[in-house]
Amino acid sequence: MINKCNELRCKVPTGILNSNNNILTATQNELVLNRKGCMNPTYVDSFLGILRRTTDNNINQKTNKILNDDSQDIKPRCDQFIREELYPSWAVRNRIIDFCAAEAGLLKEKLITEYAHLNAEIEPAPIVDARIDPYAPMDLDNREKIFFHDVMRLEEWVRNQRQIEQIVKLTTLRTLGKVCGNNIDYIKAFEEFRCSL
Repeated sequence: MINKCNELRCKVPTGILNSNNNILTATQNELVLNRKGCMNPTYVDSFLGILRRTTDNNINQKTNKILNDDSQDIKPRCDQFIREELYPSWAVRNRIIDFCAAEAGLLKEKLITEYAHLNAEIEPAPIVDARIDPYAPMDLDNREKIFFHDVMRLEEWVRNQRQIEQIVKLTTLRTLGKVCGNNIDYIKAFEEFRCSL
């Protein structure tokens, strides 16, 4: 849930807590995220790691448990795992990454405005022929890179997290398809699940 102070509160989904015998401490169960947390994502990375470890990284154990449970058919057990653990984990992870992406966008807009005002206040540097000073264009480029360094780093983190999610989900879907069937478009079903939240 995002509130007016640009803060996101996420909890580990109940289905994950129940299926993992409460191995997580109270501080690991919830993430309160703001722009500062996105800019220094150590805790965010840990939280995302917990969500990945308890679902996607354990997909073989989860599907073996589904296969070895004779109390009911495979389909209801697959549906329960997907509905109570997998999709909620994916949804929380997507919300976290989307929140940080939005914060990067807001920060970039703010910095663009500040940079424009800063450049307007600074006396423009004389245009120097690159033959006289070959480093002059690089100095200007470096000043801009330094000014936008933090937002560029955050944008890179978001890109990396999205790539990680894509790889993790594809790996999970391969295993899930083998056990629960390939006749379902799990990504489309996940998007419908996400829209229902």
